[in-house]
Amino acid sequence: MTEKNIWRGHLHRPGTRTNDAQQQICLRYIARQFADRPDLRAALTPSYPFPGKRPVIASTFYPALKKENVELVPRAVASVTRTGIVDADGVERAVDVIIMATGFQPANYLARLRVVGRGGRTLREHWAGEPRAYLGITVPGFPNFFMLYGPGTNGGEIVIMLESQADYAVRAIKRMIRERVTAIEVKPSFEARWYRWLQSKMAGTSWTMSNNYFKSPTGKIVTQWPYGNLYYRVLTKLLGRVSETTGRRGSPAPPRSLAQRGSATGGGP
Repeated sequence: MTEKNIWRGHLHRPGTRTNDAQQQICLRYIARQFADRPDLRAALTPSYPFPGKRPVIASTFYPALKKENVELVPRAVASVTRTGIVDADGVERAVDVIIMATGFQPANYLARLRVVGRGGRTLREHWAGEPRAYLGITVPGFPNFFMLYGPGTNGGEIVIMLESQADYAVRAIKRMIRERVTAIEVKPSFEARWYRWLQSKMAGTSWTMSNNYFKSPTGKIVTQWPYGNLYYRVLTKLLGRVSETTGRRGSPAPPRSLAQRGSATGGGP
């Protein structure tokens, strides 16, 4: 798998040689692991293209499912009773302990923070169930606000993505100091065009072909970056200043303590 194919996003696009090769590697591995258990092989072979869901990279998971004291039930939980669990076929199994390993909520960005922007509007109100940010970092109406690991930036080596985002924020802050600017934010038109472009690139990816946790309540893929880390790094270096608007030149506003703010707020006028 070459950097050029990663740059072009071929890994996530069914029908490309890169994607087909990776999928065949995974299918052959599953076939080898369950050569003696066709029932488990059928239950564990994905019906969606690679990597429609996050692949399990482990050498112990599949062998654990073949142990005598393990039963794989490839059906949904219909209900929980006083003594056990009832599956979608109506079969009840008695249990002593239930472990709720139900996964993640990656589309629920900044879940524990109340971020307030200009005019008192919260970030959650602005998103209305569909998280989006320019380059996954800045949001119009929320001056001086920078996110790390924001919408549309999950993919590849996350440390490289975080470094690119931190560098972007540092460059903006240095610009504010240098030019005596007290408010900086992305222009709404740039954020809107960025989101349209990003969503257009999601079409045809394997993420859209499975039920996964990459989706927002509106059904759109809002967490993923469809290309390579290098591509993203280049964009964060090229698209910063041209996309920004600034406000209120002159003496910087006096800083406020966190106690005075009461919540995470966007700065600016």
